[in-house]
Amino acid sequence: MKVTKEGMTKSDIEKLSNILSRQDFKFGKCSNKTRIKIVRMQILLDPIAETVKKARETADKQFMSERLRGMLEKVQQQKMMADDPDVYEFDKLFKAYNENIKEAMTPVLDATVDVKLEKLSLSEYDSVLDSNADWISGGTPKFLFLMIVDDKPEEKTEEATK
Repeated sequence: MKVTKEGMTKSDIEKLSNILSRQDFKFGKCSNKTRIKIVRMQILLDPIAETVKKARETADKQFMSERLRGMLEKVQQQKMMADDPDVYEFDKLFKAYNENIKEAMTPVLDATVDVKLEKLSLSEYDSVLDSNADWISGGTPKFLFLMIVDDKPEEKTEEATK
C-alpha cells in the first residue's frame, strides 16, 4: 500500500473501490454526512477501478491459453487431483500465466492518481466500522483507516489559523 504526495496507487484505488462498493457494505450507523462522503468516494474511485479491471481483462485474454483455461476448470471442479498426470503441466502453465500478468499489470497498478477524497473523521470511521462489523476483518480496518480517515484534523486547524 503506497500513499504518496502524488496520490494513491491504482491498486489501492481498486481495493478501496471494491470495499466501498460491496453489496453488503452498510450505512446503518452512519450519519447522512458520512454517507454522502462515502458515496462521493465511490463516484471518484469506481471509474479508476474500472480501468484497472479492463486492463486486467485485456492481460488475461492475452496470457490465458485454452489449455490452461480447461485445466483451471478441472481444478475448480476438483476434478484434478495431486496424482493427475496434468498437474506438472498445470503448475508450469499457471506459474507462467501469473508471471506474465504480474509483469503486464505492475505499471498499471503502481501508477499513482491524484484523487482528492474528503476524508472521514475518527467518529465517522467508527460508524462505518460499526455498520459493517459483520464482514470487515483482517487488514481491512487498517487499510480503510489509512485511505479514508483524516487522523490529524488538528493540523489543518492550526494551518488555517496561521
